[in-house]
Amino acid sequence: MSWQAGIPPVKKGDTQELIVAVRRKSVQGRVFVFAATYANQHDDDMCTRDGGEFIADGWYHCGLDMSGQFNVVYEPMLEDGDEVAGWQELPKWSET
Repeated sequence: MSWQAGIPPVKKGDTQELIVAVRRKSVQGRVFVFAATYANQHDDDMCTRDGGEFIADGWYHCGLDMSGQFNVVYEPMLEDGDEVAGWQELPKWSET
């Protein structure tokens, strides 16, 4: 696996969990690496916390909705001024 630049090749209407490296504007000089979801025009009856409908497009943190109203909550991963340095696929487990 190697780091890739640009937009991940995720099929329109789909999502994929990847590893992402991000330069945060709020913490100069550091790169943070973590799992995140890339959504390409993903529309699955998505709603904001205010109840407005939206289509997920870009980088998100995803998690279970503890309120029980939705299956999954999509929160934008990037804040103003943040930059994605690169991404790569999650490693696969191997028993060998």
